[in-house]
Amino acid sequence: YEYQETRSAEHPENFLKGFEGYLHTDGYAGYHKLPATIRVVGCLAHARRKFEEALKVLPENDRKDSAAQRGVRYYDALFHIEEQIKDLSPGERKQKRDKLARPILNELHDWVFRLNAAPKSLLGKAAHYTREQWQWLIAYLEDGRLEASNNRALSEQITYPQLFSGFIENKAIPDTKLRIKNLADAA
Repeated sequence: YEYQETRSAEHPENFLKGFEGYLHTDGYAGYHKLPATIRVVGCLAHARRKFEEALKVLPENDRKDSAAQRGVRYYDALFHIEEQIKDLSPGERKQKRDKLARPILNELHDWVFRLNAAPKSLLGKAAHYTREQWQWLIAYLEDGRLEASNNRALSEQITYPQLFSGFIENKAIPDTKLRIKNLADAA
């Protein structure tokens, strides 16, 4: 993990110089400019969340058969598959994904690329996100070691600073320090 004050695409490129392999990320465009030796893998949870946000703004009575609900259901079906195959070997997970998830993804693709929603609406933004991220959203199918979502990595990253004790300087807000809790003190 490396903190940067800006979201410039040069930062991940410099940080990952010499790295080859898969990089599981959110939809930040800076990652999409990395060398071909780094295969970016998108996050289905980020895409699902966009449809969930579109669903939440609908009146309760309009949610059941809405396009936003349909988008959420596609992603829920994919996550259900992931839950069912989580204890399989990577090779078995890849085979099951090809058999079970790929048809759902194909249907999602056909539906979302035909979906006609106002571009500035939350539904339009959800559809746009899925369309723009498509090649990275489906990359998890390539290797059974990959995750469909980077939620686990995000939650582990958030707790990472707890491994350190003392104070660190907060460079984003000058003249302040952040107190980082030591795990030994928390026990």
